[in-house]
Amino acid sequence: MQKRFLIPALLAVAIPTVAQADPIIPNFSFELGNTGFTSGYTYSSNLVPSGMYYVDTGSTVHNPFWTQNVTAHTGSSYMIINGDQTANVLVYGATGIAVLPNTQYYFSAWLTSLSSISPAILQFSINGTAVNSPLTISPTVGLWQQLYVPWFSGAATTANIMLLNENLLYQGNDFGLDDIALSTSVPTSVPEPLTLSLFAAGLAGLGVLRRRRKAA
Repeated sequence: MQKRFLIPALLAVAIPTVAQADPIIPNFSFELGNTGFTSGYTYSSNLVPSGMYYVDTGSTVHNPFWTQNVTAHTGSSYMIINGDQTANVLVYGATGIAVLPNTQYYFSAWLTSLSSISPAILQFSINGTAVNSPLTISPTVGLWQQLYVPWFSGAATTANIMLLNENLLYQGNDFGLDDIALSTSVPTSVPEPLTLSLFAAGLAGLGVLRRRRKAA
């Protein structure tokens, strides 16, 4: 079955039209509030039930089940999210970002769990194409981590970026999003997650091979 992205009309925002090596994502750190991006989630200060989001300085006042107040990664505000149970609903999107053709970019975002139960599983997408295997964020509440994936622009001169949550569970699945970037500079905070995923898969394969040899 073909995936269907639920993408509402983009909120009015001035987006750079001149290609840059390091494009500026509109309202990348959410300091301007609920503007400069689009979401298939419902904007509400009451983040119950699932499928809701809000832009604010802290988390606990928006959901009685969140006992640890989480603040922004940088600045004062961030996107606070109660994960949806419906597949392929857009968490965050920004369109029409001017990019240079045939250039290596890195699409990144900082994320944290707001509940330790069932952490979010993020899918990065550019111009309608998934650019990574889904990445599971840390279950540690308040621990901000940067996830990023490489993207080569090829013939593209604009980028439409999207983040989707592949976790559809009702319990937990709550997270924060901040400091989104599309840059030619390689993030240096952590090893590239896709590489880590492939490395983990390789280790798992070696484990299977060893077990087979022992059983032989």
